[in-house]
Amino acid sequence: SLVMVAKCLQNLANLVEFGGKEPYMEVVNPFILKNKERMVVFLDQLS
Repeated sequence: SLVMVAKCLQNLANLVEFGGKEPYMEVVNPFILKNKERMVVFLDQLS
């Protein structure tokens, strides 16, 4: 659902992985780790 997509994008934007609070979302952690550097570059370009 879109709520899950929003949670994923929010954690990526905050540069944090999912942990014990939402273990069902931990499957997204490899995506977050893979794209963390791209997000940093993107956020640097915005500022």
